[in-house]
Amino acid sequence: MGRLFYPGFEADTPREQLREIPRYVKAALIRIERGNNAPTNDLKKTAIIAPILRRHYEMASSPERVLIDEAAFAEHRWLIEELRVSLFAQELRTPFPVSVKKLDEVWARV
Repeated sequence: MGRLFYPGFEADTPREQLREIPRYVKAALIRIERGNNAPTNDLKKTAIIAPILRRHYEMASSPERVLIDEAAFAEHRWLIEELRVSLFAQELRTPFPVSVKKLDEVWARV
């Protein structure tokens, strides 16, 4: 939730993504519920997304950030949220197909 809601998030978040925040929150709540009931499944899904998150957030605070394609970096950030929905609350659906491969393709542009 801290990655979605922080001081100034309203101004930093593109309008089209602001509209998706309720779905992201609902997905997080579903994840919590399912994680309590099936922690092993949650850990498996977490293992899929953890390296993607780590790579993204390490770059966010890296001095090398000045060298990246900011548009691709922003796209990658929101694809992470869609991948979370896809992994943890698939029934909420994503507006387009998303996968680890897709995130890797966008990361190559970053």
